[in-house]
Amino acid sequence: MYYVGNADGNCTTRIEVTVNVDSSPAPVSGYGTTFSPALGSPADSYNVDDLIATLQEDNPGDNLVVFAQQYAETPLSGTTELIAENSYFVGIDNGGCPSARLAMRYDPIVAAAPTGDAAQTFCAGATVGDLEAQGTSENTQAIRWYSTATSNPNLDDTVELVDGETYYATQIINNVDSPLPPTESEDRLEVTVTVIAPVNAGDDNSAALCSNDAVLDLSTLLSTDADTDGTFTLEGTNLNGQFDPANYAAGTYTVTYAVEDDCTADEATFTITLTDQPEAPIVADQEFCETENPTVGDLVVDAGVLIYDNASLTTALDPSTALVTGTYYAVATSGPCSSVSTEFEVTVSEQPDAPVIADQEFCEIDNATVADLGTADEVEVYDDASLTTALDPTTALTNGTYYAAATNGSCISDATPFEVTITPAVTPEAGDDMDITSCTTETIELTDYLSDDALLTGEFSGDGVTGTSFSVTTAGTYTVTYTVNTSNSCVTAGTSDSATFTITVNAPADANAGDDMAFDACVNESIDLSAYLSDDAITSGEFTGDMVTDGMFMATAAGTYTVTYTVDENDSCVNAGTSDSATFTITVNTPADANAGDDMAFDVCTNETIDLLSYLSADANDSGEFTGNGVTGTSFTATTAGTYTVTYTVDDQDNCITSGTSDSATFTITVNNPADANAGEDAEITACLNENIDLDAYLSDDASTSGEFTGDMVTDGMFMATAAGTYTVTYTVDENDTCVNAGTSDSATFTITVNTPADANAGEDAEITACVNENIDLTEFISADANDSGEFTGEGVSGTSFTAATAGTYTVTYSVDDQDYCVTPGTSDTATFTINVNEPSEAEAGDDAAFTLCAGESVDLFTYLSDDAINSGEFTGEMVSNGMFTSTEDGTFTITYTVNEDDTCVTAGTSDTATFTITVNANANAGADASENVCVADTTIDLDTFLIGADDNGTFSMGGTDLTDTNFDISTVGVYEFTYTVSNNCGTDSSSLTITVNEIPNAPSVTDAVFCAIEGNTLADLNITGNNLTFYSTADADPANMLDATNTLATGTYYATQTNAAGCESVTAAINVTVNDPGTPTIAASEFEICEYDERTVAYLTDGITSGGDITWYDAAEGGSAISESALLVDGMTYYASEYNSTTGCESAVRLAYTVNFTDCTIRFQEGISPNGDGLNDTFDIQYLEDEYPNYEIEIYNRWGNMVYKGNASTPNWDGTPTESSLGDDVLPVGVYFYVIEFNDGSTPARQGKVYLSR
Repeated sequence: MYYVGNADGNCTTRIEVTVNVDSSPAPVSGYGTTFSPALGSPADSYNVDDLIATLQEDNPGDNLVVFAQQYAETPLSGTTELIAENSYFVGIDNGGCPSARLAMRYDPIVAAAPTGDAAQTFCAGATVGDLEAQGTSENTQAIRWYSTATSNPNLDDTVELVDGETYYATQIINNVDSPLPPTESEDRLEVTVTVIAPVNAGDDNSAALCSNDAVLDLSTLLSTDADTDGTFTLEGTNLNGQFDPANYAAGTYTVTYAVEDDCTADEATFTITLTDQPEAPIVADQEFCETENPTVGDLVVDAGVLIYDNASLTTALDPSTALVTGTYYAVATSGPCSSVSTEFEVTVSEQPDAPVIADQEFCEIDNATVADLGTADEVEVYDDASLTTALDPTTALTNGTYYAAATNGSCISDATPFEVTITPAVTPEAGDDMDITSCTTETIELTDYLSDDALLTGEFSGDGVTGTSFSVTTAGTYTVTYTVNTSNSCVTAGTSDSATFTITVNAPADANAGDDMAFDACVNESIDLSAYLSDDAITSGEFTGDMVTDGMFMATAAGTYTVTYTVDENDSCVNAGTSDSATFTITVNTPADANAGDDMAFDVCTNETIDLLSYLSADANDSGEFTGNGVTGTSFTATTAGTYTVTYTVDDQDNCITSGTSDSATFTITVNNPADANAGEDAEITACLNENIDLDAYLSDDASTSGEFTGDMVTDGMFMATAAGTYTVTYTVDENDTCVNAGTSDSATFTITVNTPADANAGEDAEITACVNENIDLTEFISADANDSGEFTGEGVSGTSFTAATAGTYTVTYSVDDQDYCVTPGTSDTATFTINVNEPSEAEAGDDAAFTLCAGESVDLFTYLSDDAINSGEFTGEMVSNGMFTSTEDGTFTITYTVNEDDTCVTAGTSDTATFTITVNANANAGADASENVCVADTTIDLDTFLIGADDNGTFSMGGTDLTDTNFDISTVGVYEFTYTVSNNCGTDSSSLTITVNEIPNAPSVTDAVFCAIEGNTLADLNITGNNLTFYSTADADPANMLDATNTLATGTYYATQTNAAGCESVTAAINVTVNDPGTPTIAASEFEICEYDERTVAYLTDGITSGGDITWYDAAEGGSAISESALLVDGMTYYASEYNSTTGCESAVRLAYTVNFTDCTIRFQEGISPNGDGLNDTFDIQYLEDEYPNYEIEIYNRWGNMVYKGNASTPNWDGTPTESSLGDDVLPVGVYFYVIEFNDGSTPARQGKVYLSR
């Protein structure tokens, strides 16, 4: 409200004026008058619109405008960028009066990257929350961490930190105490993190050590992930990282490995097992055969022993490793521990090649033994393919197969079988004398001229003879003698034979190529043309022509070829200037299909050799192969009678046979034993004019078929009936025929009537009685004058048989005409057979009968049937066949004759029998002739005892006088003839008995004998004069006490008799035999201990013999060579000791066998020395040290550690005096000294010990 004065001029009166000013209030701010937005970086900014936006919520619906000045009239554009620390004025412009203005200061907060260490270290398990960064503003509300410089969202505080990773920090700055954006620094603090991993002692571990192992670096037991800066302790003691086996006894030790840092600690446990080193193994040298394919697993070593092939023991060999000849090293193991190595040799012997040995032949008079085979020393001979036992060289050879095998170590070659033939000594046969023609330019092979019966082992002698060849340069007649005797042939001792060859040597003759020839060949066949030269041709000529090479014709293509054979002056024994030629025409055929021809059947004789080719049919190919028992090549021979099957096969492997074709034929061969000549029965034959007759068809069954027919019109066993008449043909069989016994012959006569053709004649009519269903042979009813080649016709006729099923009368016609045999052309005739066929009647066997016969008689039993009997029945019983009774033995026999419905014309269901009782009396039998040798004696013999199968009711007679009894006195030497006669109702028989009474020889002449048992003498070695000696162990010559001549002698009395050719044995003669044997030596083997370095000799073994006598050592149980006493012993070798008795001159029959086995040379370390000159322990001599370790070095110290001696294999042993100059040269005081030995072999650890020095 206002007042206006002086309106009246006097300033006393004021006029009240009310003023109403319309105005909008200034906008309000909910956060104050300072606009402090957060900027991510100084480059960021806000504009006017951003400011308005912060106030809009507090001034809803108002249109806010911003002015740069409080009273500026023009508002700022919304995009105008605000300037820090300036004031801006905000008003409301709603279209009316302007509002008051709100002054706002723009004071932005810029968020820079926080600060902090760029590298930060944490223990394992630290998280993002453990990272450290500092805000740069008092308004810093939070620190955020990111994985990269630009990534979102931020990492959670629980995320575990990763070693080596870089993390990025921002800070959130605002004045509203909010940890959330937007006021977050764009720049980020980079922090690289080191995460300290937990300390790691690694895995628990274990180690196995040997007492001789080097110091163990315990760090080698750490696992690869373990920290290496820890501490090893054993029972609280720091081991400083090393475990020395030398400081501990065998057992199990636990070592602790500890690791720790500021963050963590860890431990690992190491278990160490300490084992004592085992002793070196004992391994002998070993030998194998390559055929055994020996491997390391085959070596004879103790369990747990490893084998190496080099001294450095690089890698143990697998048991499957093949062994080779060389040095190997054996190492014993005990757990992880290995001994020092034992060197040994392995020999893998090469299997020798099978020996080459030819079949050998000896004469029986050579008494050949195995030693005579001439095999090499390393070749053994066996008599069985399994090579069981090698034969002793003294073993007598016999006919048979032997086997030779070469040996090399334990290797034995494959066996070579070879045949030994002991040829029986034969009568010398030089063969026939020969006349030979030769040429002065020719060398002839004399053996080609030996006759077939000559032995080929003889010797030729005479001018021009060289070995078995003959050659001279001068024509003339030469005599060559062929001699067979014991010096060159296996003939009876003391015998010989010779043949004379008279050789006419001619000068060369004119050329002669022989006759022209023509023959066939097959494509691809090779032919020796010289085989086709005629006999008169000179054989030294030359063949020329297509497909001819060196006298061979190669038929490579089918066709006809001409080959010329030329002989001229350039050939052997041909006159200069002469020549001749012959032409060979050869037809070469292409192959044809295989054809073995027809099957064949024929007879031969045992031991007859036949050419099977001669039995091939004409169309057969003759180049095939015969197979079967008895076949050799194309020949057949059988030594045993029987039936043999031989197969003849032709296939494309044979000459000129088409590929892929084959054929076979079967030869059935009946082989018979030789028999006496038998031409069979005489025969009468009727033939017709111009008929050809095979006479073999008329031979009786028992006749030999290899005889010969002779007579008119006979050719090769065929009779050609060219003229009518009666002819006699003789069939002769003799010893010249196959399978006929020598000295026998026989003949048969064939009477052949050759008729001219006659008019047809059917003979007489006939009436015949038959039974229903009976089969009748009609030819039996043809009359004798009838022609028998005609034909039967009519009801019931079949061929020449008649059968009717119904009773009745039947008519059969027999017709003969000019179509039949030997009938005149144009003629014919018939005969009528009337046949009455009856029904069957009841069976009737007739009456019983009884009669007597003598042994050997035969009777037709049908003749004894009574008249009412039906004769179609059957006789049964002993010795009956087809109604014939043949009495082959005496006795009473019952024969039954049976008629039943199965017989002809007998009513069904009926039967009847008759009994024939036949008594057969034995013939008189005096037995076989006999002869007997007996020895003279003052006694009698019973002649009955010499009868052979005779009746005992006969009578002996001598000189025609019957003897009263059968006792005969044999006290007188001589030959006595007796006749033994037997008679009975069936005849008389006699036999002869010759008794020869022989002298008894004197006892043989004998000499007592003394032998050595080692000689193995037998009864056959006794000095006895006599024939057919027999030995006994008792004086009574009891056969139960008979001894074989091969029995080995022993001390005692033996008895011998001699027997003469008559079989009479003398009384015994006594032989006293002494067999000396010093016995087998004995040895104290348990006292021997032989080391290879001892260089023991055989004398060392001799010293161990505990029995008396002179001892000789050999290299074999029998025979062999003696070994010198000075010979060094060989490990593994067996020595054989024999004792010699100088009194008897005998060695041991059985030698003592002793095998030398070297023991390990155990190094013996003395415990003291006493150098007093007594020869005992005067020096510190370590036995075998130098042998086992030639490079060793030894040092000896006194108790104060001063070296008193230093030596090696080249220096004298320590004798108690110092060798080191610092100690002078005086003797050392008595006391304990200490030694150290370095073995210097690359593997054996040094040895320490003590030795006591005394005086």
